[in-house]
Amino acid sequence: DIDSDNYSWDWGGLHLVQLQRFGGDTNKGAISGLDWLKQDLANSAADGRPVVLFQHYGWDPFSLEKWDPAKMTFDDEGSGHAHWWGDDERAALLGVLKGYNVVGLFHGHEHDTPMIYNQDGLDLFKPTATFKGGFAAVHITNDYMDVVLAEAQGTEGKVNFLKAFSKRFA
Repeated sequence: DIDSDNYSWDWGGLHLVQLQRFGGDTNKGAISGLDWLKQDLANSAADGRPVVLFQHYGWDPFSLEKWDPAKMTFDDEGSGHAHWWGDDERAALLGVLKGYNVVGLFHGHEHDTPMIYNQDGLDLFKPTATFKGGFAAVHITNDYMDVVLAEAQGTEGKVNFLKAFSKRFA
């Protein structure tokens, strides 16, 4: 999408979507890509094919920080406005995704902690930041999805496997 900088592509029977900071972002002059995403999914994933999303923010505590007036900072205990993206923005994205076969969302933002978790019905994956050697290895077939989060170690090509996830499709 030329306006939001979101884009998608098909790889075999899989539909992949890059949503930049997050689907629906209008912060710092960004143009929401939710209308584009609705059309993209309707055109490319209405047949039930698996969809994988990529965006910067997730549902981890750092991504959900809000202003904490007592501490005069953003944190995961705050009750003020969202630091990165808010409840309404997450709800809007989830509303667009409803009814599609979204098998996973990969995100970044928090650099140090590899995470595999489920929130609001989405399986979420966050490797350690790439500049720290982090990466995800993913294998998706018609029957299952396997994800491993790992980190490259040293200069000899060693890999430290950190977390694993497997999901069978109905």
